[in-house]
Amino acid sequence: AAAVQRRLKRLREGGVIVAEAALLDCKQLGLGVTAIVHVDLVDESARASRAFRDRLVRRPEVQQCYGVAGEVDYVLVVIVPDLAAYDAFCEACLLHDANVKVTRLAHGVPVGGELDYLDEGTLAAAIRQRTKF
Repeated sequence: AAAVQRRLKRLREGGVIVAEAALLDCKQLGLGVTAIVHVDLVDESARASRAFRDRLVRRPEVQQCYGVAGEVDYVLVVIVPDLAAYDAFCEACLLHDANVKVTRLAHGVPVGGELDYLDEGTLAAAIRQRTKF
């Protein structure tokens, strides 16, 4: 075990290991729905796209945000407690944005106890919402 710890230390110091993450049970945190959302923008200019992306990535529900080429401009991975929370997210972030032409829910699944990745912002928001943590 000591040899493994020394090797891990060298890898961290050498920059080979750049981050470590915890895998958490989203259901235990009250985050029961993962939605894959496709978003098409009206104005696809760099400035408009950057503004959209910067606004969305600040939302704790947005786990991942990808700018893509093809039929849509962005693919979002959104994690929320339930479908009502997903609807509230869409209402707050997408439906009234004049630059959002179309949104499509490509996939929305309840988290069946499996582990999903959470970033710090999502984790912090989930913990603030749950008193048992």
